[in-house]
Amino acid sequence: MSEETRLQSQIDKKNKAVVLRITIAQFAVTLLITLVLYVLVDFQAAYSGFLAGMISTLATLYIGSRFFFSPVRRAARDRLASIYMAELIKIVFVVVAFCASFLLLKVHFLAFIGAYLATVAVYWLAMIWPAFGVQIKTINLKG
Repeated sequence: MSEETRLQSQIDKKNKAVVLRITIAQFAVTLLITLVLYVLVDFQAAYSGFLAGMISTLATLYIGSRFFFSPVRRAARDRLASIYMAELIKIVFVVVAFCASFLLLKVHFLAFIGAYLATVAVYWLAMIWPAFGVQIKTINLKG
């Protein structure tokens, strides 16, 4: 294995770990919000918060899997095109999921929007943590 291939493999492992940590953090916040809404408001608000949190979490998982879990090495232009297409698909998914939620399900608007924004905030905070020197620890389950 060449040095470049080994280095790329290490970078890919770290990127995958970051995607998984962000997804797990979003899911944990979703569950926490769901529990708080259930206790403080009602089942409908909790359900709405869970639904919105899962939309955000699934969108993050999709985008992360398209960026970092693809084993195929491609040219930079093809990779950039893939990133743009993945972002477009993510946006369409979120819009369709929002429309379906509001049109087909009886959701609590404030709980839904609040939970979605909270999970998106988790994503954005995870993106800026390294800029402030915050290290995200990885648990090695293999060793």
